[in-house]
Amino acid sequence: MRKTRRLYMFGWLLLAVGIAIGSLLPIDAVPKAVSLVSDKIQHAGAYFCLGVLGWLGAKDRRGVAILFLLSFVQGISIEFLQPLTGRHFEWADMIANTSGLIVAAFLGKYYISRGSTKDRI
Repeated sequence: MRKTRRLYMFGWLLLAVGIAIGSLLPIDAVPKAVSLVSDKIQHAGAYFCLGVLGWLGAKDRRGVAILFLLSFVQGISIEFLQPLTGRHFEWADMIANTSGLIVAAFLGKYYISRGSTKDRI
């Protein structure tokens, strides 16, 4: 495994853990500055970054699919767990999470179709 791929995988793992922690913190513990940006944009942006790191860190198409599936399951699971921490379940958050992943998938597919990583994937 190349060092850069390992670095992207480490970034994916850190971001996945950071999203989980940030999403499951009680709402009182979330800094007020976070609310300056729409939470749907935050959700889509975080999962977009997770998707991009998945594309860059995966060794092959199967790896990309696994990382995207794990990211998708995390986005869904967190919403069901949030009521246990005093936060609210929102379908719109799940849609925003999934939207970010879909945009990352399309951009990754476009990147590959341009020939940039044909030798890798």
